[in-house]
Amino acid sequence: MDQKLDLSRLSDDEAKHVWEVIQRDFNLRKTEEERLGDLKSKIQEEDSKKTLLSSQSSLSTSHCLRCLQPFRFLLSSKRLCIDCKVFTCKSCSRYNRKERGWVCDNCRMTRVLKVGTAGWYHDNVRNRFKRFGSAKVMRSLYKRLNGEGGRDDDTRSMPDVHSHAYNGEDDHGESEVQRYKVMRKNKRLLSVHPLDFDPEDYYPYARRPSVQVGQHLEL
Repeated sequence: MDQKLDLSRLSDDEAKHVWEVIQRDFNLRKTEEERLGDLKSKIQEEDSKKTLLSSQSSLSTSHCLRCLQPFRFLLSSKRLCIDCKVFTCKSCSRYNRKERGWVCDNCRMTRVLKVGTAGWYHDNVRNRFKRFGSAKVMRSLYKRLNGEGGRDDDTRSMPDVHSHAYNGEDDHGESEVQRYKVMRKNKRLLSVHPLDFDPEDYYPYARRPSVQVGQHLEL
């Protein structure tokens, strides 16, 4: 059974607001894709350099393969990356408290890239829903705002998809319905959560928890 996304109940102002929100969402997606593309290029460049330098055993054990600085006792001792198994200096790696090991900067960027691109989502979900969700809503709103269609044309079907790879949670149509229900109820722009490039697990020391102090203290 198809799921309907009914836009006919939106007023003209609400329809315009939805259009602006989705347009901003598309712009953010484009910016994010460009940023991840730059990150991928940096990772490939570092991987090529590591492959070239690691072939020289004497250099790989005496120098950091990231910054090419020599290892020094105490001042710049070597750290073994738990991902790529390459020795780096302290400046080019971070300690992961959760995994109890050092991760070089390039491998940390690789982890971020995997989370940001979410290849399984783009390959298995995004291509199949490219004509639904926000894109479909935008076409409907564009026609309405430009006088090419009335409110009767503002009902769009969403596919009922059962995916074993995604445990049935990739129903993009349902997620779009929920997004716009929340937006109409709260009448505010959707919040955006950027990628955290420096997860708390990589900080050398635990962050101090915030403490709320009452404004009035009894003496």
